[in-house]
Amino acid sequence: MIIRLCFIFFITISSCNFKTTSLTGIYKSYKPIFSSDKYTIGVVLKLNDDSTFNYQTCGDISSGKWVVSEKFDSVILYCYKFKYINDSLNSIKNPVCKQNEVFQSFEIYNRNTLKNKFKDIIILLKRQ
Repeated sequence: MIIRLCFIFFITISSCNFKTTSLTGIYKSYKPIFSSDKYTIGVVLKLNDDSTFNYQTCGDISSGKWVVSEKFDSVILYCYKFKYINDSLNSIKNPVCKQNEVFQSFEIYNRNTLKNKFKDIIILLKRQ
């Protein structure tokens, strides 16, 4: 019985570690994805070991912190810096991140794939 409990404890601890550290890497969409009420092309998401992220689309770049949800079923992005790739738009639209609001979230579909709320998929290109 003690061996069984030790085994369950070990599996629980190792699976929690797996859920957070194995998500780091570079993810890319191979088709337009729907986000923020618009279709976005060329999404690249980099999840770093230090819980920071870089998110780039065809028109903007953002960065901030990422966390795994309490149920270990999704990755939640909190934006700290946002800018448009076309620099002239930055002075016109004055891009701002809302620091305590969710910028984007992705369901953890499997070890190499994330889905947004519209079930559009981005796939892991390179593990860090």
